[in-house]
Amino acid sequence: MRAACGVVSAQVVPRRPHRNGAFEAVQAQLLVDEQATKSAIRQALVDMVAALQARAHKPGAERDVLVLFLAGHGLQFVGDPDLYFLNHDTDLNRMETGLSLTEVGEMLAVAPAEVVVLIDTCHAGMAGSGINRGLGPDEVARRLQEVSERSMYVLSAARADEIAQEGSTQGHGVFTAALLATLQSRRYLQRGEDGRLSLSMASLMAGLQAEAPRITQALGKPPQTPVFRLFGDVLPLTIYRR
Repeated sequence: MRAACGVVSAQVVPRRPHRNGAFEAVQAQLLVDEQATKSAIRQALVDMVAALQARAHKPGAERDVLVLFLAGHGLQFVGDPDLYFLNHDTDLNRMETGLSLTEVGEMLAVAPAEVVVLIDTCHAGMAGSGINRGLGPDEVARRLQEVSERSMYVLSAARADEIAQEGSTQGHGVFTAALLATLQSRRYLQRGEDGRLSLSMASLMAGLQAEAPRITQALGKPPQTPVFRLFGDVLPLTIYRR
């Protein structure tokens, strides 16, 4: 079972090389396939939030940004109102082995940072006697914000009536491929008064909405339109600068 979780925090990490001039430093952890277990994802979030909390109490602390990227399947178990992300070690007959979005939301709620959540999940129905139905990214986004109750950007892979496609030319899901295409293109960059090029959240969303349909058309797949929600008092955010 494939699953991926990426946790990125913009915070001070001495001597750590990075190419994003929008932040003083970037700390990232990537969990792919067998690495993306429930305990590993939880621990990565716990460690990142703890580091943000420690930094927030230091004199002169600057604004931080926490980014969570989930790629895989979302589902609901029969008799359980909660939603779950299928981590690598999920047992479809035991709901407690899945990563509850209530757990994720509660961890995000205590992070002293702006939060960006990217969700590349799909509607795919899951086999197993204990499974009610697959969940689309649109529903996952609503649930995450409901349980976290904090300001955040939530970027979902597709509309509620669409399927989040897999199989880009690079082997990524379409949403992930569109994200990479946006970050690698100069088309969506804006030049500031200091002459430097930057990518804002608004520009990123514009890029995703342009790139995802272009990629699905090139692959001969049904249209896919990313959906974005801004919750709470979300501030304008520059996420990348060259």
